[in-house]
Amino acid sequence: MSSISKTVLIVEDDPDSREMFVELLRGAGYSVIAARTGKDAMAFLAVNPPPDVILLDMFMPEMDGWQFRRAQESDPRLASVPVVVVSAVGAAQNSAVRSGAAAFLPKPVTAEDLLNALGKLGPPGGDLVQGTLAAARLHDLPHEVLGAAEVMRRIPAWHLPADY
Repeated sequence: MSSISKTVLIVEDDPDSREMFVELLRGAGYSVIAARTGKDAMAFLAVNPPPDVILLDMFMPEMDGWQFRRAQESDPRLASVPVVVVSAVGAAQNSAVRSGAAAFLPKPVTAEDLLNALGKLGPPGGDLVQGTLAAARLHDLPHEVLGAAEVMRRIPAWHLPADY
């Protein structure tokens, strides 16, 4: 199995959500890049290789998720990068699906839902198991970021590593 991890670009204006996504995905074996707005993300993408997947909030200042998607789709280097939309507004689901998003996750997003959605797009690399939290080693993640009790409450025991 390859030890090269997939890169996820997180485009999220809320600093708490952005940091939670960063810590969770790094802990699960992904390489992570974070941007505060669609405009920041497009500036980064203009001079860097495309990520393997984009985690996109729809409601952001400067350039919202819909504007970002239009810019992404008009760039041949970026058009094929799958997008997972996250939003607190349920109405965004229909437009996310229409825009060709690979998945839609309502906020608040659980660790299980996020890793499963990304897992359906392929494993992060290394020794992680596709579509499960089995190798995510949740106990190695900062408890103040994930809220360990909340994670344990929401995730069935069969998802956890055997040595947890």
